[in-house]
Order: sequence, then structure tokens, then C-alpha cells
Amino acid sequence: MGRLFLVEHDPREGVLKACKFCNTYIALHQNITQDTFPFWPPSQGSIFSSTVNLVENDGGANQDLPSPALFLQLYCVKCGAFIGFRQYYDSTRRQGFSFICHDKVVDIFTNGD
Repeated sequence: MGRLFLVEHDPREGVLKACKFCNTYIALHQNITQDTFPFWPPSQGSIFSSTVNLVENDGGANQDLPSPALFLQLYCVKCGAFIGFRQYYDSTRRQGFSFICHDKVVDIFTNGD
């Protein structure tokens, strides 16, 4: 196995997204690029440009959707809870985005000082 390294955010950065079960920081609210996919209800989740403290599934890629893109499930690095999925549109350079489910995260409001 290896050591667990958690990334901490500066509390002055505003609203943070955290795991609902263990309060591990996952993303900043300002990193939301889109509220959701055009064909999904907005209450399902948000698309983030960058996330931290998430681990991808180590099994094979989830190819339930007919797409040339690569989909991997994301789990919290601390408690192992399912958080969302990551889509790589360029799997050779690992470029893509993360979709985080709203029912798996909570907002942590900081004072911004």
C-alpha cells in the first residue's frame, strides 16, 4: 500500500466542497466549470476542472456508456466513499474533467479572512 497524503486548502479560498462522510476537502466551489451535463437534471452533480483527495478505481474502465472517452469512478481517499466519476477525453495525456455527485459532498463555508 503506501502512505496517505491529504491536500489541505487555504481556508481563505471561500466555499470548499468536502466528502459528506469524512469532511475531506475535494474541490473548490470556484472550480465548477458547468452545473451538470445538458441532458441531466442540475440536482445530480457538477463538473469540476480540478479536484484533490480522490482516487480512481483501480479496476478496468467503466464503459457502460457508448463513448470513445474513458470513464473512471472516483472515491474519497480517506474513507473510500464513491464520490463521482472522471471522464478523460484524451486518455494518453490524462486530460478531462470530474463529475461530482451533489448527494456525496457538502459545502464548507469559510470566513474568507
